[in-house]
Amino acid sequence: MAAVVMPELLDKEVLAELRDLALHGAGLNQMVKQVQQRLGFAADFIVPVLPYFCRAFSLPLVDVLPLREYSKNRDVPELQGLLNKIRNAVVCEANGKSE
Repeated sequence: MAAVVMPELLDKEVLAELRDLALHGAGLNQMVKQVQQRLGFAADFIVPVLPYFCRAFSLPLVDVLPLREYSKNRDVPELQGLLNKIRNAVVCEANGKSE
């Protein structure tokens, strides 16, 4: 049975840390590792990280799904596109705009 992650159940401090890392130019490796460590997940346990990226950067799940391959292959081309979308979301938020 699939579990639904309720947005209000996500750790707000972890979301803020994730946004702050992105704002300061962190790469996906550092951002993923931060969420995993703060929540107590092993390095190859990536699925619980996905809702944090969706919520922190207002991205749909389809944009964040390339992270599924992250623990196996960090050279997935879509990961660069995801990083660009994250950076764009952070810039828009910092400027008080929404896409």
